[in-house]
Amino acid sequence: MSLKENVSYIKEEIGQEEKMLEGLIRFEGWFRRYKTLLLSALALLVALWVGLEGYGWYKEHQAQKASALYERLLKNPTDAALAQELQKSGSELYELFLFHEASQKSDTEALGALQGSKNEIIASLASYQIASLSKDSQKLEAYTQKEGVLFGDLALMGRAYLLMQEGKIEEAKVALDKISVDSPIKGVAKFLEHFTAKGGAR
Repeated sequence: MSLKENVSYIKEEIGQEEKMLEGLIRFEGWFRRYKTLLLSALALLVALWVGLEGYGWYKEHQAQKASALYERLLKNPTDAALAQELQKSGSELYELFLFHEASQKSDTEALGALQGSKNEIIASLASYQIASLSKDSQKLEAYTQKEGVLFGDLALMGRAYLLMQEGKIEEAKVALDKISVDSPIKGVAKFLEHFTAKGGAR
C-alpha cells in the first residue's frame, strides 16, 4: 500500500467513527429530553403486567376455592354455613347447587326461581326440568318452542315417550322427526320410531 492509500483509508475510518459518534451524541440528547417519559411508560407497562398477572392469580384462586366449597356442599347439602359461603363467593356454582338440590327433591318452586338465572345453562336446565317433571307433553312442546333452549331434542324425546304412553303414536312420530339429525340422541329417537311402528307399548 502506498502512503496516499493509507492516508485515504485512515480518513475514511475516522469519518465513519465520527458519524457513529455523532449518532450516539444525538441519541443521548434525545434520550435526555424524553428520559422521564420513557421511564414512566416502562414503569406503567411493568405495573400493568404485574396487575394483570395478580388479577389472573386472584380469579384462579377464587374459582378453586368455590369449586372446593361446591364439592364439600354436595357431600353435606344440609350445611347452611357452607351454602352461605358459596353464595357469598359470587360463583355460579351456587346456582348449580340449588339446581341439583331442587332436582333431587323435584321441587318445582325452587326450579321456577332458577328459570330467571343469569346463567343460560342453569335457566334452561331449570325450564326443562319443570317441563319434564310435569309429565305433560304440552309443556314439553312449549319448552321446545322457546328461543335458545339447550335441551330441545331431549324435551322432544320425552314428549314422544309420553305421547306413546297415551297411545298417540302419530303425534309421537312427529315429535321424534323434529329431533335434529346431528343430535346425539337421534339414534335413540330412531329406535323409538321403530318401536312406534310396531304399535308401541304402554
